[in-house]
Amino acid sequence: MSGAGRGAGSRAGERRRHVLAGANLVLLFLGLLALAGEVVFFASLPGWRITIDATKTRAYTLSPQT
Repeated sequence: MSGAGRGAGSRAGERRRHVLAGANLVLLFLGLLALAGEVVFFASLPGWRITIDATKTRAYTLSPQT
């Protein structure tokens, strides 16, 4: 084989690797976006909400002067 033939195939393979890497990055971003959307969706459901009373010990109450 000639050197030019191998170079053209190498460039095509390199381009394909870059396209696949870009596609993987896009799919990763879309997956993370979907996961964040699901977290927000479930966190907004009334049954999944948790109310925490951080002042139950009265350690954070305001003084009468305020």
